[in-house]
Amino acid sequence: MLVDGTLKTAEAGDITVVDRGYLCDGEFVVSAGRVGIVTGVNTSLDLVKLSDGEPAAVVMSGVSPDRLRRVIELSLGDFVVSVSGSWLGRVVEVSANLNVLFDDGAVCKFIGDARSKKLRPVEADGRHPFRLGMNTRFYPGQRVTGIGASPAGIFKDCRWLNGYWKPSHKVGTISKVEMAGVLVYWIASPHCGTDQQLIQAFAPPAAYQHPNNLTFFCSAESDWGIGDRCFVRDKEACSSSSPSPSDVGNDHQPLVGALDKQDRSSSSGEARKKLVFRIGERRTRREQRRRAAFEQPLSVANTSTTADVLWQDGTRQSGAPSTSLTHFYITSVHEFFPELYVVDKAVIDEAGGQTGRVGLIRSVNFEDQSVAVSWFKQASNPDEGREDCTASVYDLALRRDPLVFYGQVVVRVLPSAAGCAQATITGVQAPSLGRKMAATDLSWVGRVVDLRDGRVQVKWGDGGTSMVLPHEISVVNGKYYSVLHAEMGTDWEEEDGGFDGLQDEEGEDGSADEDDDDSVDEDGTDSADENDHLVDENGTDSPGIDLRDEDGAAVTRTSRLGAIVQYVLRLAGVVLAQAMRYRPTDRLSSSSSSSSSTLAAATANVGAPALLTVGHDDTNNGDAIHATAAASATSDDDDDDSAAKGRSIADATGDEDQFRFPHFDVTQSPPDHHYIDNLDQGSNGGKKWVKAVHKQEWKILENNLPDTIYIRAFEDRMDLVRAVMVGASGTPYQDGLFFFDMHLPPSYPAVPPLVYYHSFGLQLNPNLYGSGTVCLSLLNTFGGEGSEVWLPTTSTLLQVVVSIQGLILNDKPFFNEAGYEALVGRPEGLRNALPYTENAYLLTLRSILHLLRRPPQGFEELVQDHFHRRGRFVLRACEAYLRGCIVGTLDSDARATEGSKEEGRRCSAGLRLALANVVPRLLTALAEIGAEGCDCDHLHGLRDMLVGPDDGRLCAR
Repeated sequence: MLVDGTLKTAEAGDITVVDRGYLCDGEFVVSAGRVGIVTGVNTSLDLVKLSDGEPAAVVMSGVSPDRLRRVIELSLGDFVVSVSGSWLGRVVEVSANLNVLFDDGAVCKFIGDARSKKLRPVEADGRHPFRLGMNTRFYPGQRVTGIGASPAGIFKDCRWLNGYWKPSHKVGTISKVEMAGVLVYWIASPHCGTDQQLIQAFAPPAAYQHPNNLTFFCSAESDWGIGDRCFVRDKEACSSSSPSPSDVGNDHQPLVGALDKQDRSSSSGEARKKLVFRIGERRTRREQRRRAAFEQPLSVANTSTTADVLWQDGTRQSGAPSTSLTHFYITSVHEFFPELYVVDKAVIDEAGGQTGRVGLIRSVNFEDQSVAVSWFKQASNPDEGREDCTASVYDLALRRDPLVFYGQVVVRVLPSAAGCAQATITGVQAPSLGRKMAATDLSWVGRVVDLRDGRVQVKWGDGGTSMVLPHEISVVNGKYYSVLHAEMGTDWEEEDGGFDGLQDEEGEDGSADEDDDDSVDEDGTDSADENDHLVDENGTDSPGIDLRDEDGAAVTRTSRLGAIVQYVLRLAGVVLAQAMRYRPTDRLSSSSSSSSSTLAAATANVGAPALLTVGHDDTNNGDAIHATAAASATSDDDDDDSAAKGRSIADATGDEDQFRFPHFDVTQSPPDHHYIDNLDQGSNGGKKWVKAVHKQEWKILENNLPDTIYIRAFEDRMDLVRAVMVGASGTPYQDGLFFFDMHLPPSYPAVPPLVYYHSFGLQLNPNLYGSGTVCLSLLNTFGGEGSEVWLPTTSTLLQVVVSIQGLILNDKPFFNEAGYEALVGRPEGLRNALPYTENAYLLTLRSILHLLRRPPQGFEELVQDHFHRRGRFVLRACEAYLRGCIVGTLDSDARATEGSKEEGRRCSAGLRLALANVVPRLLTALAEIGAEGCDCDHLHGLRDMLVGPDDGRLCAR
């Protein structure tokens, strides 16, 4: 965009960046490989005055944005204070009125934004360039016309302040832009803090406000760009360098006087020509005088931005040129920065509880994934004793209550807030909310300007600055304004009357545009602490949740006849299941080639060869994992000899001993199944449903399961399935066990099964949420098309479990996240892929500890036997990583491969620090079940050799 607001297209290679004016406090930036936080921004602007037919003239240089105002005073997202001075809100909608001046002196008025959207700048040639920071699409002095085949028609129904509408009124000039009304989302008060429930309980001001009843506090985004229009607040400062409005339009007066003198001595023909020219000149002068009657904004011609940056290593840089900084997108939970509070992820006790001490980050070494941290004896008093040590980023979590950051808007926590909360809880109106706030008293609201040694420096609304502790302030709602607007709904229209019936300065009714083009950005990523239990996105239920069918009607109990039918069908299922239970199970696969051919047959999708989608196109796994469409066609009764329930897992794990836990079996449903209380039982689907489950799904699973997947169906609940899979070698999930509960709804297979992952609150993969949700296109929980999604005629449960094991539990899980496939081979991808893999491995070890303490019912024997046999390989992998091998590069015997120590790469010191804390607990747990090779005393010596004893340099636990 150019200084006059027009657009110009150019090749990216022909453009040189001279400034980045979008920087703001709290933004993450990167420069020469270093990542930091912007702690302060200094911007100066050069302003020009644009006149028709004349070159742009610079009137001010090096102007601070604080001396300027935009075309309208308030912008979307701005923070404002009520007229009483006791409420803080966010602007979520602004309605503006426009006056349009025509060449004949007629003036019409557009009330509200709805009709003004049918205007466009004359210079735009059909395009309407607009940047959010520009505040408004229109400004005084702008030439506009109507959109459509009849440009004059848009002006016909406007209110005419001078003159009347004519068909010739096709082009006019904006002479005035004013705010008509503002929609405010109230977010805080000095007495109720930022608790939205308390705020609503104590009746905040009306949502719709007249601009005169609001005081501007600060902008959420204050970036300035070329072509932005603005006015100078202190006009005297530029009076010497800018032309006076009274001088505008007088430039041609000497020329007119000369023409008059020449007319008296010229011939009559020449005089008539010059008279016509003089009349046209006078019209131009009148138009210029009319345009001079209103103030025209200046235009930003140049920006110059510098920033103060706090780097991860703890150093500070002042006045860094904005051209040396680029925005850095945080994609990892292990990106920490100095001066932030963190919580130590303490050892999980037997009851599954969690405690943690609080500390302050001093510096971060990203290459080593370690931080220097000061632990507090009392988090509320940073000065009372500290312990300095080095910790792993994998053992830390940001303290989010409160999470105070640069640039945030905060309010003081006053003593009266506690009384307000208590009054709300007890249902008694508080007799007093403390001292009454003066309309001009803004000492209770401020903005974070710095973080120093555990304290927060706040610049308050009254201009004062002070240092406070984090618990002495409350951070206000920082959601994007469109999200807040969506949360308001339409209740405010009923209470306040909305924008309909608004009175402008002339007493005219106004209206506002009800269309909101902004979409609400909803984060689809679940996150949960270890103790969280959430309802997952697959539609699983928990006690107290109403179950509803596809039409939204509440599920009702079946009728007496329906119950009898259901009983008969269930009995039939039991008989079939018992018949399967007593079938011979000693026909084992005799060779690895037989197992391989069986797996190939199970995973070959004849009908739909396209790969499934889990967030990226993983070509490494794509050759082996395909949608299982035609498995049922190749798995008939005469193929029973090709596979049996008691397959060996030797080929998959490198263990020569035979393990006789059946891969598929039918038992009684366990009470800890996630869907056990789901009343929407699949057997309600009738005889056809039972046949589909037994003849197709059970038979396919019995004959085609890979060696590292085990499944249990249930004779009393044919709609339920439980599966467990072993993590493959060469991945961070190696030798771990991963459990999934499935539910087949009555409409199955028209719809995919519901799948729940037993996560223990740990998110060890982008597609396996801590809440238990499994994000996979095949389950319709992730976007996909064609054969990537569930196909009722070809998709099967076998396809689901094989896809989870092959596509989700892979060697590079970071790139499973939607959109991150574009980061493969890029610096952002290289920076984050290895830390994510290391953390996935640590979380796998923690899930092993959970399983050893509390294995899912029906699989107790499998869990104990698996880790009894594979425990030594789990510990051998820990030893290899303690020696520096790259995570996810070991063979099936947990020994290093060629890729375990690539040149210039090795596992981080942070991983070794974290392993030093988890290995002793793992040793203890494996020893309790008598695991082979768990008496590895040399591991304790290895731990001290690599990371040092607990001598104060490391964080002791």
